[in-house]
Amino acid sequence: MLTRTLIKTIPEITTINVNPGLSATNLGREFKFNISFKTIYLISWFILNARNPKNAARNLTSAAAYKGGSQDYWTECVPFPSENIYLYSGKGFKAIEIFNKEMIEEVEKISPGSTAELI
Repeated sequence: MLTRTLIKTIPEITTINVNPGLSATNLGREFKFNISFKTIYLISWFILNARNPKNAARNLTSAAAYKGGSQDYWTECVPFPSENIYLYSGKGFKAIEIFNKEMIEEVEKISPGSTAELI
């Protein structure tokens, strides 16, 4: 939601919503797992489906290097139509309005006056 809002309200800034994808990194190294059939199944599924960190980083880097302007969704190193159609529905537009209002209120609590140009 935030990406779509920023694209509309601040068109002079390039905004891209990047999906790095499921990546096999060492971020979960501190997790404690109980050995069970389900745990073995989930770890196996993760190993088979996760991309390596290099490919995830390539996706993030390609978005940062992109010179084609703002994009609603970025995956596999290219702009891609978002699979989420809810936000384009009437209820979705209403949810975006509510989200934007709440977001601006929170930002104003932190830094009063910083969103004056966005309203």
